[in-house]
Amino acid sequence: NYFSSISLVNEAIECEINQHNLQIIPITIEKVIQLYETHHSRHSVMLVGKTLSGKSTTWKLFKYALNTLNKRGFKQYNKVQVRNYIH
Repeated sequence: NYFSSISLVNEAIECEINQHNLQIIPITIEKVIQLYETHHSRHSVMLVGKTLSGKSTTWKLFKYALNTLNKRGFKQYNKVQVRNYIH
């Protein structure tokens, strides 16, 4: 079910935010959910934006949340590997 999936991902994101001593800000959670949805429907994803716009925080929380869900036994959430390409 899509909504239970998003709910589980949202819970994992909030857990990771707390674990990394960050503030829970709705826009941050929304951006990570958007990345999750985009990643789910695309072969690859590129994050672009201005300096200090939250790109690194977004992909790190995405990675941490999905990896944590995978470790908890939810095998439908694959481990996420991130490759940085800086030019």
